[in-house]
Amino acid sequence: MLAAVSGGSDSTALLDLLHRWRTEDGGFTLEAGHFDHQLRPEAQAEQTRVEKLCAGLSVPCRVGSHDVARWAKRRRMAVHSAARELRYRFLVKTVSKISLPLRSGRRLVATGHQQDDQAETVLMKLFSGSGVEGLAGIRSEQRWESKSAVSIIRPLLSFNRAELQEYCRMRGLSWINDQSNLDPRYPRSVIRNGLLPVIEQLMGPRSVEAIARSAELLTGAAELIELEVAGAWERTVRGNNTHEVVLDYQVYISYLSVLRTALLQRVFRWLAGTARRVSLARLQALDEQLIGRAAGEVELGWGVSGELYRDQIHVWRAEPWTGAVAIQPGETKDLPGWGRLSVEIISSEGCRIPPPEGSQYCDFEILGSGPYQIRPATAGDRFIPLGFKGSCRVSDLLRDAGTAPHRRNWPVVIVGGKIAVIPPLRVADWAKLTPSSRRVVEFKLLPSHVNLKKLTGSK
Repeated sequence: MLAAVSGGSDSTALLDLLHRWRTEDGGFTLEAGHFDHQLRPEAQAEQTRVEKLCAGLSVPCRVGSHDVARWAKRRRMAVHSAARELRYRFLVKTVSKISLPLRSGRRLVATGHQQDDQAETVLMKLFSGSGVEGLAGIRSEQRWESKSAVSIIRPLLSFNRAELQEYCRMRGLSWINDQSNLDPRYPRSVIRNGLLPVIEQLMGPRSVEAIARSAELLTGAAELIELEVAGAWERTVRGNNTHEVVLDYQVYISYLSVLRTALLQRVFRWLAGTARRVSLARLQALDEQLIGRAAGEVELGWGVSGELYRDQIHVWRAEPWTGAVAIQPGETKDLPGWGRLSVEIISSEGCRIPPPEGSQYCDFEILGSGPYQIRPATAGDRFIPLGFKGSCRVSDLLRDAGTAPHRRNWPVVIVGGKIAVIPPLRVADWAKLTPSSRRVVEFKLLPSHVNLKKLTGSK
């Protein structure tokens, strides 16, 4: 167990409660984690107080730090989003280093989120137009990432801030009052200090508890939708890698709208990462365009876009690869968004006709020993493919193969200023094997977790 301790009343109460639980019942290792966001001048003094608190309880304290403002600016993120992502990265990485007392044990990060935090989160999600998942608020337990062995738990969600502060006073524990919680520039601060008191005055002192209870009920609905989305993913996805997901349109339109948008949200997170957020409005805009079979792409944010093409829904993250790359026989190059291209010299006796999936053959004596150039296809590229009588545009060839418009910048191999091969789709007629070929250049494009035929629709 790693307790996230900022020094405020909530995390101070959390650490003390976990320390008492471990003392009475044992059975788990307890450490504390404190993260300095480098946003306030008093952060160093707060770290010292947290370390003193941990030392008084004989709880090891691990400290991390990062310049959140600079990191957020570099990635064009909101500071509070960057702070959350970096803080959780530190906590998960830290708890992963703690030795498990039992082979079958779990690694948990405990945070001090409480009932008031829950109400504030639900209201913020409500005003931003969130769906069921957003209105479910803060989960009491969730996996950090789908494949992560670390879970985040929030054991204090049934208590409010006043109760936890009273607990600290009863135990003789002092805490830090973060002045940024009073800053009206932050929406959460306005909700906490301005809106919630008005709601309690109008609707009664237990209205915050009622908001949190509604979030708890919606959590069950969100979990049910997650189960349905997992099944929809298996039924609908036809190909996926780290840069693109392709879905079957006919299967997609058979779902109710709530499941369609939830599935698009999962696709977005697959591509952008679980820490990234997409608004319900953007998901609904893409869904409406897909249902109406309208042409053109819809941007979801964080470089992720989607469109419908030939009964396939393509959702992709903008490709970072734009320049030319040189490759020699015997080398392998990673092409972001496309996979890994390898070049090997083999004997003609070792060739398989037709070539294995993902491979194309060229005559070594014609191509020479390299280096060869790999670059994205451009609108004006033309060549004569093997088996064709005349030249054609590369874009036409890709379109006829069912390649979506956003993938018309397919990697092409250039030798002597001419296109020699479009791996693994076509070889240029001038670079083809002949009965006299003795040595062969094998170009093999190995995609990441995807079948290129499914992405292109080619046979």
